[in-house]
Amino acid sequence: SVNVVCPPDTNWAGNVDVQWGGAGSGQGGQVNVHYGDLLTCPGGDPSLIHVRPSDCTAPMPWSTVGVCPGWTVTLVNEDFSPAPNPVPVGWSGWIKVTAAAGVPLGTNCCFGVVFGCLGATSTINICSTACECAPPPISPTVTAVDWTLSGTTVTFHQHWENTSTTQASSSVSGDMSSQELGVYLPNFGPIGPFTVPPIAPGGFFDIFIDVDLAQLPPAPVMELPSGLSGTPCLPAQWHGNVDLFWAGAGGTGSANYHFDEVPVCAESTTYVHIETGCNSPVGATWAVNMPCPGFTATLVNLDHSPAPNPLPFGWIGLIAVSANAGTPVGATCCFTIDFLCDGEAAQIKVCAKTCDCTKRKPRIRKTDWALQGGNVRFHMQWENPDASGPSEPVSGSMHSQPFGAFVPNTGPIGHFDVPPIPPSSFFDVFLEVPLTALPPEPEMRLPGGGPAPGSPCPEDTSWSGNVDIMWGGQGGSGQTNYHFTQLLVRPGSGTSHVHALIFCNSTAGAAWSITGLCPGFTATLLNENFTPAPNPVPPNWTGWISVGAAANVPSGTSCCFSVNFVCDGEPATIDVCAETCVWANADVPANPTGVDFGIYSTSPNPTTSSMSIGYAMPKSGPARLAIYNLSGQRVRTLLDGRAEAGMNAVRWDGRGENGRMLPPGAYFVTLKAGERVASKKVVLFH
Repeated sequence: SVNVVCPPDTNWAGNVDVQWGGAGSGQGGQVNVHYGDLLTCPGGDPSLIHVRPSDCTAPMPWSTVGVCPGWTVTLVNEDFSPAPNPVPVGWSGWIKVTAAAGVPLGTNCCFGVVFGCLGATSTINICSTACECAPPPISPTVTAVDWTLSGTTVTFHQHWENTSTTQASSSVSGDMSSQELGVYLPNFGPIGPFTVPPIAPGGFFDIFIDVDLAQLPPAPVMELPSGLSGTPCLPAQWHGNVDLFWAGAGGTGSANYHFDEVPVCAESTTYVHIETGCNSPVGATWAVNMPCPGFTATLVNLDHSPAPNPLPFGWIGLIAVSANAGTPVGATCCFTIDFLCDGEAAQIKVCAKTCDCTKRKPRIRKTDWALQGGNVRFHMQWENPDASGPSEPVSGSMHSQPFGAFVPNTGPIGHFDVPPIPPSSFFDVFLEVPLTALPPEPEMRLPGGGPAPGSPCPEDTSWSGNVDIMWGGQGGSGQTNYHFTQLLVRPGSGTSHVHALIFCNSTAGAAWSITGLCPGFTATLLNENFTPAPNPVPPNWTGWISVGAAANVPSGTSCCFSVNFVCDGEPATIDVCAETCVWANADVPANPTGVDFGIYSTSPNPTTSSMSIGYAMPKSGPARLAIYNLSGQRVRTLLDGRAEAGMNAVRWDGRGENGRMLPPGAYFVTLKAGERVASKKVVLFH
């Protein structure tokens, strides 16, 4: 009762049996009274009272008497099905009383249910009062189940609502379990218990449960288009199912949520691995409900062939999701795949989103290096010139080379990784290598003895050599080579020289040109003996880059220019930065052809197989040029006879006198002419 006071049950409901007699009256008697009170809700569910008529040995016909207008009275069996008339021997059941919606509250109706037994009758009297009854319990409704991934924790969320605007919902409690992505699959493990308290009319209640990712089934395998790999198109999400069961005053229920998010590229397909688990021998029928233009979805077998319908017992396959050409980036489509297994329905919901699958390639903006104590610090600056999105990552390695062009790698400088670079931004890479691990500096010859003591000539703070950079990855692959040196020049007196190796193996040699020379500066190539180099230079040519400056060029002037080569169509460039400087010993003649005795170059050094050895003789005469090991034993004679005056060159192939490759290690190349001896250390490795 809510507003109307229903009569309290102050009466015992049962039977009394009265028997009497007495001397003198000559009379006796017996009467049996059967009585019960019953509350009934007008327009609501029926009220029932249990009854056992008697131990009558014959079927008992029954009827009702005195039933008021608006009331209905009948008998039903124990299972609430209609009772027969007559009821059989030993029958028990219920008196069922209903009041129509229009019966005024507080109305009393007293009626009788009459039973017959072998010609005798017995009546049960019922007085029923119409009362305002409390409405039935309101069940809360779960309207949303979702989850998000944060680090290694999945936060599951349930959203429960009370759809009634007049009555609070009743409490329920339950459990949530996880499943792999699919349908009709067994539970993988518990997520956690939950309790929904009474919810105010029209209100809601949210439940959050945190679970470590390791306790959940793994995410399904996705086959992504190549342009989509690594693209942060969709937020991190756990892919799978959750199974809910609940019970309580608000009733019982269960729900299963299957959900997946799929990134797609226009004109390509993303595949998601699923299982059905339908144990029916006829399999599971399926249908795709795709409401979005521009998207298509279907089921395919593991080999991407069309899946049958129905799917056979134990089928495992893929959801194939595609976006048509012209579908804009960022378009979303949520669709369902509906399954039916032995009459039981299940559904997987998929939300697809088109992503920007354009591959944005990073590029190297500059490469330089500087000496820092006994190390060389190499620097690369990579940039993303695209303002519309981040560049794709690349990884690669940097190798060192002797100074020149078309020369083989000497050794590794280091590995590098370039992550995605934000739009219109850059990323710096630094690698530090001991100077001893790099090829030796190229030989430099300066006129007149070099810079004057105490003069403000710049220090040589850079390593002179080459670096070879190779990379690959989602941002593409590439290779670039940087050749660089710094050279001091004395204005108006002589030329400065730096030794260069041009290991072009083409029989046609390498064509060369010089570009970017500043006013007052000159530059050319010279052979090892300082004579003008031909153009093209012959195969495997070695020689000198010769740089001069006019007398009127101020001291401290810099000029950076390029020496360009082409070998079999492949270009290479040596960058030279020359700076004018105050010179000492101005009276010393700066004649580059007046060479002194000695070994001037060993390139490449170290070497894996062969090297060019440049030496000079002030005048022609007998000389011996030979290779010695560290024990002082001569292992190869390269020259034993007349040597011409000026610069000369000979090639050593790394072999000994017996024609076999010498073991790797350090050796000395020695030039001897009369009493004069010159030696240089060379290194051979395999």
